[in-house]
This record gives sequence, C-alpha cells and structure tokens, in this order.
Amino acid sequence: IVKFLFQVDYSFSSLYLKRYNNIMNTTKLKRQEFRTNFFIDYQEEGNNQSSKAILLLHGYGQNSDIIKSELDSVVKKNEDLHWIIPNGIFPIPKVRNGNILYRFAWYFYNSYENRYFIDFKIPSSLLGNLINNNFPNKEITILGYSQGGYLAPFVGGKIDNIEHVIGINCNFRSDFFDFPLDYSLTHLHAVDDPLVEYDNACKSIELLNEKYPQANINHVKFDKGGHDMSEEIKDQINLLLTS
Repeated sequence: IVKFLFQVDYSFSSLYLKRYNNIMNTTKLKRQEFRTNFFIDYQEEGNNQSSKAILLLHGYGQNSDIIKSELDSVVKKNEDLHWIIPNGIFPIPKVRNGNILYRFAWYFYNSYENRYFIDFKIPSSLLGNLINNNFPNKEITILGYSQGGYLAPFVGGKIDNIEHVIGINCNFRSDFFDFPLDYSLTHLHAVDDPLVEYDNACKSIELLNEKYPQANINHVKFDKGGHDMSEEIKDQINLLLTS
C-alpha cells in the first residue's frame, strides 16, 4: 500500500519508502476483526424533503467539498433532489504550507501486489447503515467517481431502497459481486482515461452481463476527456437523473 500512496503523494522520499517497505514486508502482522462504533462525516445539498436522494461518493484523495465542486453544475441543476455527500472513512492528511489538508480514501488497494490492504466491506457496510438508518424511505441513486465508483455497487448491495448505481471512470470488480443485482447499473467511462484502463473496465461490464443476464446493466462510452469528469459526462449524468 505504501507504493500506492507514493504514486499520489510525492512528498515521500525513496529512502523512507525503502525502510518502511522493509518493515512491512518482514513484520509478521496478525489481523483480527472487531465490531465497533464508527462515524461518517457528510454534508447535504438540495431538497432534503425529496423522496429521492443521491449518494455522491468521491474519488481517492478527495473529499466531499472537492467532488461537490467538480459536480457543482449537476447538483444545482438537480437541486430538487436530496444530495448526501460523505467524506471517505480513511483520512489521508497532507501537510501543505503549515496547514493540514484532509483528504480521504474509501479503501486501500496495492496495485503492485494485486491485493486489497483494506477492501470494500467496511465502507459499504458503514454507508449502508448511514442510508438505511437515516433515510429509510428514500429511493436512492449512488453516483460514484473513480474509487467511489469502484465502491458504489457494493454499497448498493447494502441499501434497502436502492434504485440505480452510476459509476464514473471506474471498474466494476465483477469478481467480487456476490449479491443479487436488483438495481440498475450504469458505467460512464472516457476512452482515454489514463488512470483506469478503459478496456479492462469494459471487460468487467461484459462479465457482469453474463453473470446477471436479467439485470439492467448499461455502458456509455466517451471519446473525449481523461480521468476527470468532462462536460459530456456531466450532461449524461443529468440525463440519467431526470429520466
């Protein structure tokens, strides 16, 4: 996981990483799971009296303010809906110019070892509890970007009144789907995304269609844009939210 962090935070020195990796690779760690109380910080936008709510999940190293700003035009255009915008559950604090900036992750994946240091289970359970306990009567759409998109289908599997899951520039990990797909699933992805490989993401959609032949699974391809959300993707989101 340290290697993965190094990809996005170049403030780590190579000497520090080498020493840390040596410790992590030689220490025999035991992991035990416990039930405990936890919390989620979130903000709300739009009409909180609406019967329909959007759970907006940010990407790795972002926070609720960043994703809300990036989708500001979409949130405003759909202000009749109730927007629920949480921070990820694992903080990634960054020290910049004497201040600490709080960014977050939902889980941790080591792409070099092809394994999860922390997988989808904890964040999906927490977000499921957040929605089911606080907004039990609302029809829920999940809108997940990047890492939030990877996570979104698993959160959908925990929410009682889930209607639709929309993933943006992400890969739906079909190999981990072990629940009924009783909601609509839509994948939005730019062909030239430099961070999440487009062809692999499309292969996952094919596998999901084979696994769930009766499910409503859709893929929308965008020829323009990279990993950031383009105006074309925002337009498509607006169409999906108003359809």
